[in-house]
Amino acid sequence: MAITTEDPPPRPTRALLPAAGSGRRARPLTRSTPKCLLEVDGEALLARAVRTVRDQLGINEVIVITGEDDERVRAALSGYPGVSLSFVRCKDPSIGLARGMLLAEHLLEGPFVTLLPDEVYVGANHAELPPLASGALAACGAIADADPRLIARNYALDVGDDGRVLRLEEKPAAPAPGWLGCGTFVFSPGIFDAIRRAGTGGAPVELVDVLDREVRAGARVDLLELQGDYVNVNTPGEWHRATDLVRSPGPRSISVIVPALNEEASIARVVAD
Repeated sequence: MAITTEDPPPRPTRALLPAAGSGRRARPLTRSTPKCLLEVDGEALLARAVRTVRDQLGINEVIVITGEDDERVRAALSGYPGVSLSFVRCKDPSIGLARGMLLAEHLLEGPFVTLLPDEVYVGANHAELPPLASGALAACGAIADADPRLIARNYALDVGDDGRVLRLEEKPAAPAPGWLGCGTFVFSPGIFDAIRRAGTGGAPVELVDVLDREVRAGARVDLLELQGDYVNVNTPGEWHRATDLVRSPGPRSISVIVPALNEEASIARVVAD
């Protein structure tokens, strides 16, 4: 009897970086600078994402979705070494991340990676991420045992024992400690049909909502377990935290003094915070 072996799933050769957001929550930092061009330790957030794609994932074909600051973004990445860059202009970022991705569909024929450029990773394991499994619609990067307050600002994942994602929830109101969803994804081209099924007109269409809808309908979405430190830069405070993290990686010792006289009713919550 002949023995056949399946070809391994192809690794993505292209990356999509959506960088059209207005960054209103990061004001005053973004009053005159696009959020994707905010610098962390002298390097723009978008440039960090391009470097991660190039150095950690070995991808040198990168598509960037730009917004109203299209010319500034192009100029910031001009001459970026070792990368072939294509740009797609989104004239209306209010359509949401998912609908914005449709603008780049014609440039993405096979599996591709998406990184959200407003996220900072330190010591992450992107170089170890596996290819997208055969038959999977997507894989989502997430960090285990995360602080519920961080999950509430991102998205939550319910993951089965087999590593498949069972549910996704954008900015859950009262999450428990668990999986913190991050902006690292691997997609099959089927994601574009999934986005269209979710709606192409009217209200914005968000990517996490699309994935949750597809999972509930039976689609396969896998977990990509990420390690290291992570910051989603949406506010000035998170930008400061990301800057400190990049400049001082590794474990640090912090001393905290908490005045607690007659505070027995609230001290447990303060210590937890």
